[in-house]
Amino acid sequence: HTKTFTVLKSMLCVRRDTNVEMLSERSSLPLGSDPLLRLVEKDGAFWFDNATSPQSRSKKLWSVVRDMPSGGHRLSENDVIK
Repeated sequence: HTKTFTVLKSMLCVRRDTNVEMLSERSSLPLGSDPLLRLVEKDGAFWFDNATSPQSRSKKLWSVVRDMPSGGHRLSENDVIK
């Protein structure tokens, strides 16, 4: 399914189970949620960043397989290839 968000300021994108939502950067993470990324706004421009904060345990946004020490990656269920 598809979800659309209108973002006017810096926000944190989080996933809880199968639900994705945008939260204010100052919000505390809902219990059981995973921070996905930060959408940062400065002077009207936006960019994506890691969802890093003291309470965050975010994962890398992506991996470049050819740069991995093994030169490969074993695919797992729910992996996304781009």
